[in-house]
Amino acid sequence: MRGRIESMSMSLDGSTLRVSLAIPNGRQHIKVLNEIGDKDAEITVKRYRKKRSLDANAYMWVLLDKMAAKLSAPGITITKDELYLNYIREVGVFTYIICRDRAVEDVSNLFRLVENMGEIHVGDGTATQLRCYYGTSCYNTEQMSRLINAIVDACRELGIETATPDEQARMMKLWEENNR
Repeated sequence: MRGRIESMSMSLDGSTLRVSLAIPNGRQHIKVLNEIGDKDAEITVKRYRKKRSLDANAYMWVLLDKMAAKLSAPGITITKDELYLNYIREVGVFTYIICRDRAVEDVSNLFRLVENMGEIHVGDGTATQLRCYYGTSCYNTEQMSRLINAIVDACRELGIETATPDEQARMMKLWEENNR
């Protein structure tokens, strides 16, 4: 459900925060809220973001599918998902995380692609350094544009038809508007 924080106040002893929310079209949510009543509820509040446009993302997947078909040969199958991961690795966005060995799997599940960089010494012990790549759903406009441009360049080298620069700009504009 989407809304705005209208006001916040703290109890005098600092133990309780009261938040007042304004929820547009609240009538459609009133039944669910009434069912909760005075019982404890799980509440999650995060900044609202418009759903991203599928234009730029869909375009990327169409191109990757065409590349996979072009690069595959009898007995050798290359998938669009494999190409996606290669481009994420090549031009994608990543961060380094250092964690204990027992946390490697849990951390790896939080990212689209993870490369184990090996063991490092931390204080008197050891830890594992990971290079963790974000999926495109976390990208800003500049990052998504860089990824799509790299894929478009590769498609052109392979003789695969791509959108005109104006069409690409329109798709990126839609994507950007929906990611603000």
